[in-house]
Amino acid sequence: PKLYASARRRLAHKIGDRNAGNPERLKPKDALDLHRLLVATPADVLVSKFRDLLVSAVAGNTTRLALEILDELFEAPGSRGPSLVAQALEATGQPDIGREASWTLVRRLRSALERNV
Repeated sequence: PKLYASARRRLAHKIGDRNAGNPERLKPKDALDLHRLLVATPADVLVSKFRDLLVSAVAGNTTRLALEILDELFEAPGSRGPSLVAQALEATGQPDIGREASWTLVRRLRSALERNV
């Protein structure tokens, strides 16, 4: 679980840095990696870890920034994040399922975090 929390933060920042600094560097695999972490980690574990990180003196600001990046990239099913997930899943024949699922997972995480502030 600690590894997953660290991986999620690093991945969100990697995606944010690539999106802000040089959007062409943000690849479908980056968004798919995030999607896979969200799928593999139970929602209650995610919420608990993010809540701990948000109140941390060391990680709080970084975690808020990571969540802002997620909000921006996964604002809607047609936003950049879900679109990149869909591109990565094109070969599966189910890119639209990945697009919708990734958006839904991020929205559920954000909603749960807002309820538990």
